[in-house]
Amino acid sequence: MARWLLFSTIILLGACGEPDKASDDSQSWLDQNQEPEDANTSAFSGPNGLDDRFNEAQHVARTIMGQRKNTLYADPNLEKQFSFFKSYFEAGTTDLADCGSFSSFGSQPQSTDENDADRLTSGETQSRQIEELATYSEITRSFLNRLGYSNQVINQPLEGYIQSMLKEMRDSNGAYLGTETRDQYQQKLAETMNILRLEYQPDMPQIIWEGGCGAFDEPFDIVFKPDNGVGWIIGKFDFELCRFRKQDPWNVNGNCRGWEEISDGDRMRLSGNYIYQASWPNGKKRKGTKSAVADELSETNVITLRAP
Repeated sequence: MARWLLFSTIILLGACGEPDKASDDSQSWLDQNQEPEDANTSAFSGPNGLDDRFNEAQHVARTIMGQRKNTLYADPNLEKQFSFFKSYFEAGTTDLADCGSFSSFGSQPQSTDENDADRLTSGETQSRQIEELATYSEITRSFLNRLGYSNQVINQPLEGYIQSMLKEMRDSNGAYLGTETRDQYQQKLAETMNILRLEYQPDMPQIIWEGGCGAFDEPFDIVFKPDNGVGWIIGKFDFELCRFRKQDPWNVNGNCRGWEEISDGDRMRLSGNYIYQASWPNGKKRKGTKSAVADELSETNVITLRAP
């Protein structure tokens, strides 16, 4: 259980007392309409600028969240995470801490010998930051709606959060903002939602932000059967983003960003859902999806790719 909580999208912690009144800072998102800044003032404006890239990422996140099998998320990783979210909700508190929302859609495949600072260019870091904002926002919206919180409670604070984060990105000219800025605004998001909850749905559990999340990517050993296969793997979000941009999502040598080459014995940090393609010297090939959900009872996690 403890290991999964580090890995889950949104961690839900113990209840705390109701606030007596709204802070002036939280109230600010309710006193004004949150509109995007004039695009001409942004270093990211214009085609493929910050706003365009966020809108793309938001569209893909909403598409994935909207994929359902009956009343369940089609993505088993999301459904499992929601079950934990719901169990703590039923205990009386909803915590909006972000413990790796992007991992729900497949974090960037990464060797255990690398870290993001070593492997990502400045532009890739900027894009990932935009995509993480979109995925956190849409997961939060979908989970809260499914639990019964109304749009009156959710939408205005969430738009305030999005626009505040986008403004920070503009002001920093795309530099990585760090967790302190994100945590500050997520705490304000919870406080603002809770103001509206007290007004519109006072019987619903209190919305809080506790933070304090650990790492969520886990090491997975890549196993090919037979072991002379080679392949490529990409996070589900990146794959869907390429399709949305009308790029060939299967072309590992094209402009679809995110594919990582893998072979038998590789150890990768993975979290979430992935698309893969693999081939063997005898000409056999296979494409498909894999879900990287760490087993808290096992010290070794394995992704196995078998020839057809």
